[in-house]
Amino acid sequence: MIKLIVTDMDGTLLDDNKNLNHEFHEVYNELRNRDIKFAVASGRHYSEMHKYFRPQYKDMIYIAENGGQIVYEDKEIFTSTMDMNEIFKIAEDAMQLNDVDIILSGSQYLYLYNYKNKPLNEIRDFYFQFKIINHLSQIKEKVFKISIFNEKGSDYNTHKFIYDKWEDKMTVTASAFVWTDIYNKEVDKGVAVNVLKEKFGIRDNEVMVFGDYNNDIEMLKQGYHSYAMENASEEIKNVANFMAKSNNDNGVLQVIKDVVLA
Repeated sequence: MIKLIVTDMDGTLLDDNKNLNHEFHEVYNELRNRDIKFAVASGRHYSEMHKYFRPQYKDMIYIAENGGQIVYEDKEIFTSTMDMNEIFKIAEDAMQLNDVDIILSGSQYLYLYNYKNKPLNEIRDFYFQFKIINHLSQIKEKVFKISIFNEKGSDYNTHKFIYDKWEDKMTVTASAFVWTDIYNKEVDKGVAVNVLKEKFGIRDNEVMVFGDYNNDIEMLKQGYHSYAMENASEEIKNVANFMAKSNNDNGVLQVIKDVVLA
C-alpha cells in the first residue's frame, strides 16, 4: 500500500508551460481522504513552490532547494544551510568561467551576483522575490544553495569545472540544461525523502516517486515504486523501476489514478 507520494515539479508534475493539470485538486483530495502523504520536490524556493498550491493544500509537504529545506504544515521540519566562507570560495571559482551568472538562494530572497542580464526570464519563471547584488556581504540571511547559469548548457563547461573542484565537499548536480546547483554534501532530494520516511514511519515499498532530471536520481532510489517520465533523461530512466507518460500527457496523475486510487 502506498503511503507517501513524492514528485518533482518542473518537467514532471507541471507541463512545459509550468501549469498544474486541472485534475490535480480532485486527485489530491482523494489521496488526503485515504491518508496518503503527498510531497512536491524541487530546486525551487519554498515560497515559489507554495504559490502553486496555496491555500487549499496546507497539509502538502514541500521539499525545496533540492532537499535543503522541508516544510510541512507551514513549519520547517528539516533545513541545511551553507557556510558563508564556502559560499565565497565557490563564487570565486565560478567567476573564473566565462558567460555564467551566479545565483544564491536565501530564505527570503534570490540573489543575483555577477549578473549579466541573461537568466532574468528563467529566474522569473521560478522566483518572484530577487535582488541584484554587487558583493556577497550584502546577503544577511541563511543560504541554501548556489546555482550557476550557463545559457550554453551546464554540461558545456560549468558542471565539470565545479564538480572537479568541489565534489569532495559539496553536492554538485546539473538540475536542468542551463543550471548547475551546489549545496551541502548531506543534502539532496533522496535525503529529504528519507527524512519523511523516518518521520512518518514509512517503508521503501510504501513510497512512490516521480522524476525527470538528474537531480531526481537519489530520491528515485528511496522507493520501490520509482517512475521516470517519458521525457526524462536517460540517467533517470536507467534508475527508475517504472515509466510514466510525459509531463505534457499528465503522466504523474495518470499513474496515481491507475495504480494508487483504482
